[in-house]
Amino acid sequence: MKQNKAEKLLAGVLSISLAMGVSVMPAFAASGETYADMDSVVIKKNYELANEGTFSPAETFSFDIEADNVTDASDDITPENMPMPTIGTVSYRRGEAGSTTKTKEIKIDLPEYDSVGVYTYIIHEVAGHSAGVTYYGDAILLRVTVIEQDGKLRIAAVHTEDPESTGEGKKDDFDNLYSAGELEVHKDVEGIMGNKDKYFEFTVQLTGEEGKTYQDSYAITGDTIHIENLPYGVEYKVSETPVADYVTTETGTEGEVDEAVEQANFTNTKGGTVDAGVALESAPYLFTLTGAAGVGLLLTLRRRHQK
Repeated sequence: MKQNKAEKLLAGVLSISLAMGVSVMPAFAASGETYADMDSVVIKKNYELANEGTFSPAETFSFDIEADNVTDASDDITPENMPMPTIGTVSYRRGEAGSTTKTKEIKIDLPEYDSVGVYTYIIHEVAGHSAGVTYYGDAILLRVTVIEQDGKLRIAAVHTEDPESTGEGKKDDFDNLYSAGELEVHKDVEGIMGNKDKYFEFTVQLTGEEGKTYQDSYAITGDTIHIENLPYGVEYKVSETPVADYVTTETGTEGEVDEAVEQANFTNTKGGTVDAGVALESAPYLFTLTGAAGVGLLLTLRRRHQK
């Protein structure tokens, strides 16, 4: 039986289609590699310490992940409905910032995908309320590439970077810093009648930032008064109860903690005369505070209201 022109044309088109169809897989197999499926990815958290001798509070850091964009996927897949990964939290014990365990892993579980495509997400750290903690204010971009291979959809590549980069940089860690210092109250007693055994009383008022949480207590140690581990941003005011016949000079008695050591200095001077009525020049000496025997201290912490 003879084929008509239409049948010949249809057979020719079919032959071309079949030829084109079978040529795809060998070309892919020759140029590509076999990818293993990925179901999760790990990024890192680095928690540093601004000053030695301070102790970060216990803290659990959490993160938000949101859809950014999708390309090369099915037409019905958009940033509004594309599959979403889930991201875990990471916890630190008190004092772990700056320690040997300052770096921890954050696991991101990847979803199942129904289409090839390049899916991008933006990850932010949720800002907490712990005083002295600098939370990571930037973001990390997560890019997931899904391909079809051997009749299956595979997550072939996962990449993290700074969203502001050109696509070549890599960023896979969140960085945090705990900043705290100490307040020293230092005293000198001068003058020929200055009494080194006298009881001097001080009041220290600490004012915390509104909306921040603070640790329950702060250590007071040393020959001078050392109020330790005060988070940056705490305001302080130190005053001395007036003492009769002593002239008091002072420096650095109020301010805000923003470095490793803040120092408030007091000098109490008491002159006098000897029996002959001859006034002697002052012979200064250092008077160190030795706990309750040398000084009384009232320490309070309150929140300051935002203006």
